[in-house]
Amino acid sequence: FGPRKGVTWNMNVFRQCVRQLFAVPAVKSLFHAPNALPCSWLGSQTIARRMLPFSFSRSLKVLPSVSDVTTRSKALQEVNGEIDKASANKVFAVVHIGGRQFKITTNDLIVINRIKADIGEKIVLNKVLLTGSENFSLVGTPLLSQEHVKVLATIVEHNKTAKVMVFKKKRRKMYKRTRGHRQDITVLRINDIELSPTLQ
Repeated sequence: FGPRKGVTWNMNVFRQCVRQLFAVPAVKSLFHAPNALPCSWLGSQTIARRMLPFSFSRSLKVLPSVSDVTTRSKALQEVNGEIDKASANKVFAVVHIGGRQFKITTNDLIVINRIKADIGEKIVLNKVLLTGSENFSLVGTPLLSQEHVKVLATIVEHNKTAKVMVFKKKRRKMYKRTRGHRQDITVLRINDIELSPTLQ
């Protein structure tokens, strides 16, 4: 079935036709196991969800082909090999701390907003967005798992930034205010970026 000459054919009409077609018991039996449909017949998942009724489209899953699975496994093996070879000095990471992102490597010093920790205490930075080296990169969605990467850091010092002067004035109103602000900060030293080749 398809559009005829002189008939305006839109997606609403097409959906109604498909719903009427799926009301037939013989057609329903064809879709008893929709997960087993071949990708070539089904087409893209987006098109299938638009075409099929809600009850069927919810359970549809396009199965990856054998070539896709083998390509993915080879790529994971290569990345795991690169992780094994990567030296600690050449590994970098992007971490999220206090609403800001920092690109770090081993032995870097970064300045962040004050956190509650003692000087000399060792901490683990959990929110790692990205890590990599010369030959590979691991990108989180949005974060990487701690099974794959750990960033270890040490609290070096607690301090304050240089004073910032805040001056307000309203002319002809005899209004002037001067205030100073020093932000509390913490200095971190990045001890190590630990990667484990456990990608699957």
